[in-house]
Amino acid sequence: MDLHKAWQELQAEKFNQQNIDKDMILNAIKQESSSTMHQLRKRLGAKLGWITFFTVGITLWMLFSLQRPELLLILGVFLFYYGGGLLFTGYQYRQLGQHLDLSNDTLSTIKTHERIIKKSLRFEEVFGLIFFPIAVIGGMLISWHYKGVGLEEIMQDPKRLRVMIIAILVICPLGIIASFKMNKHAFGGLLTQLRENIRRMQELH
Repeated sequence: MDLHKAWQELQAEKFNQQNIDKDMILNAIKQESSSTMHQLRKRLGAKLGWITFFTVGITLWMLFSLQRPELLLILGVFLFYYGGGLLFTGYQYRQLGQHLDLSNDTLSTIKTHERIIKKSLRFEEVFGLIFFPIAVIGGMLISWHYKGVGLEEIMQDPKRLRVMIIAILVICPLGIIASFKMNKHAFGGLLTQLRENIRRMQELH
């Protein structure tokens, strides 16, 4: 059934069941919410896949760089952050899988799903604020490392330090903005839809 049209009719009748079946509305909301929740989990799963890919890639890179202690130090920082992201996102993904059944307390389940996704995106925002500067610095340090420039030499070179500061000021805001827009594109519409269904169910109850 057309959920939007039925909802408008229900609002016009002020919950009068003479012209519209309230149970049909509830079932339609359940079906739409179930589909939305599965899509949200699928998209979080894709994000988890990328985090896993980079975590494994960095680990392999470190295994092939055991004779480069300075490089291992830089890569270790990356691995620490990606490992933390992997554990947190993996936990959130499993949590979503435990809250897909709408047969019992539908409203509570939808609210839980929405809260988990929101928490995951908020974590990523905070993670990005910390990680982007580290990623910029780490990328430049790795590049200089392969050119034979050591960490001590870099720390004593004002020109290179200025380049790093400028790169952080330019690249980090762009990266944060791009990340925010990507998450809004991937999750924003679905979250809005889920919140609208929460509002509808609260009014029906």
